Amino acid sequence: STLTPGASTWLEMEVRVRLGSTYAAAGRCAEARHEFETALALPGAGDHPRQNTMAREGLRAWPCWPSAT
Repeated sequence: STLTPGASTWLEMEVRVRLGSTYAAAGRCAEARHEFETALALPGAGDHPRQNTMAREGLRAWPCWPSAT
């Protein structure tokens, strides 16, 4: 099936959040932050509350970030 722009946004967010989580778990903090921030910056990201919340939590949850210490 063909992805519409609205359908592809949540999917790209989901992939970026998972990739960011993987990077963070591996200690690759800059790459993790980039993926979480990119997910939140996608057009229409606010229309997908589950993925939006996961990306925001990803930015706060990892010991890489100064706010977690």
